Amino acid sequence: MKIRPMISKQRHPRLLYHVVAFLVVAIWGSTFVFTKLLLLSGFTPAQIFTLRFLIAYAMLLAFCLWRGIRWFSDTWKDELLMLGLGVSGGSLYFLAENGAMNYTTTTNTSLIVCLCPLFASALIGFFYKSQRLNRTQLIGTLMAAAGVVVVVMNGHFVLHLSPIGDTLAFIACLCWAVYSLLMIPANAKYDTVFITRKVFFYGLLSMIPYYIYYPGLNVHLLFEHTSLLWNLLFLGCVASTMCFLAWNWTMKKLGAVVVTNYVYFNPVTTILFAWLLLSEPITLFFLIGTVLILVGMYLSDKHKHSNTMRKIRRASENDLPRILELIDFGRQKMRTMGNMDQWTHGNPRREVLLEDIEKGNSYIVEDDGEAVATFAFVEGPDVTYQHIYEGQWLDEPTVDGNVQTNYWVVHRMASAPEAHGIFKTVLDYCFSRTPNIRIDTHRQKTHMRRALEKYGFHYCGIIYLLDGAERLAYQRCLTR
Repeated sequence: MKIRPMISKQRHPRLLYHVVAFLVVAIWGSTFVFTKLLLLSGFTPAQIFTLRFLIAYAMLLAFCLWRGIRWFSDTWKDELLMLGLGVSGGSLYFLAENGAMNYTTTTNTSLIVCLCPLFASALIGFFYKSQRLNRTQLIGTLMAAAGVVVVVMNGHFVLHLSPIGDTLAFIACLCWAVYSLLMIPANAKYDTVFITRKVFFYGLLSMIPYYIYYPGLNVHLLFEHTSLLWNLLFLGCVASTMCFLAWNWTMKKLGAVVVTNYVYFNPVTTILFAWLLLSEPITLFFLIGTVLILVGMYLSDKHKHSNTMRKIRRASENDLPRILELIDFGRQKMRTMGNMDQWTHGNPRREVLLEDIEKGNSYIVEDDGEAVATFAFVEGPDVTYQHIYEGQWLDEPTVDGNVQTNYWVVHRMASAPEAHGIFKTVLDYCFSRTPNIRIDTHRQKTHMRRALEKYGFHYCGIIYLLDGAERLAYQRCLTR
C-alpha cells in the first residue's frame, strides 16, 4: 500500500505570522503605561529593564532545563553574535529609549524610535541585496512612516529639539535596526528559544558595568506595593518572555524587514490603550495616520513577483565557500524544524559538492549578483532510484524495477534565510530544460513535501540511499 504524505489544512499560514506580529506590537504598546507606573513609584529605567529580563531569563532557563538545555552556540563567532543581539535588542536599546525620555518629550522619543523600520530596511538592504525593497515596498514603508508622524504629532507639528534626548532616541532606533539585522544569521542557524534566552542572558550580563556605578534594584518597593509586582510580572512574563519569543519567531517566518515594519503600529496601539483605559479621545489625525500605516504595511509586504533580477548560473570552484555556507543554512533550517536525521556527519561533503562543480551539475541562484541559493541538477539515471518500493515511478508502468534514463534529478537544494521563492525559481528553471524530474526528500520535511505537491509533483514511493537511509520519492512528468 502506498504511503501518502500528510497535507496541511492550513492554507494561509502567512496570515497567522502577521497576526502574531501585530499582537506583539499591541502588547508592547501597552507597556508604556505599566513602565510609567513603575517609574513614578521610584524605579529607574535600568532597574525596570533588569528586573523584567531577570524574570524572563529565569522562565526560559527553567523551560530549557526541563526540555534539555543547550548552553553555547556552535562557534565563538556565533556566541559573539548572541552577545550583539543581547546588547542591541536588550540593554543598550532599553537604556537609550528610557534615558531619552529624561531629556526630551515622549512625543520626540516615540517618533524617532518608531521610525526604526526605515533604518532597519536600509541597513538590511545594504548587507543583503535580496532583501532590498522594491518600489512598491519602498512607497509602502514611507507611507507607514508618514502615518506614524501624523499619529504621534496629532496635529501639533512642533518638535521640541533636545540634542541629548534626541540622540539617545536615535541610538535606540539604530539599536533595534542592528538587532533586526543580526537576527537574520541567528535565525538561520538556531531555534527561537535558544536565541531569545541568549538575548536575555547577554542583555543582563552587559548591565553589570552600570550597576558597578549605580548599585541596587529597589526590590523592596515590590513588597510594599503588591500592585507594582503584578505590573512587573506582566512586563517580565508577557511583554518580555512571550513577546520576544513570538517576535523572533515571526522574524524567522516573515523576514526581518517585514516584521520590523510592525513597529509602525506601536503608537497606534499606545493611543488605543489610552482610549480604553484613560478615556483619552480618538482624533481625526489618529484615524488618518492609522489608515496610512495600514495601507503602507500592506504595500511593504508586497514581494517581487518577477525574477528579472534573479538569475541562475553554473557554479565554479570559486563558489565553493559560499555553497558550503548555504548548505549549512539548509542544515540548520532542518534542525530548527525537527529534522535531526538529514545532512548529518558533515553531509553533503565538500568532495561531493566539488564533484558537482567539476561535472557541471552545480548551480547558483543569484539575486542582484549575490549568491542566495545552490542546487545540483543531474541527468539520470540515478543509482538510488534504481529500485522503488511501495509504489512506482510515473513513467514506469512495469513492476520489474528497471529505470529509464530520460529524467533529471534535483539534489542538495539550500538557500540563504533572507531569500524568498527559491523553490519555485529552481524548479521553473529545471523544467525549462526537461519535462521529467524526480526528487526525493526526508519524511520529516513536511514543508518540502507540501511544496512539492503544490508544484505538481506526485508521490511515487520509497527509495533508499546508498547508506540505507529512507527517502520519499516524487516525480513530475509533463509528457504524461
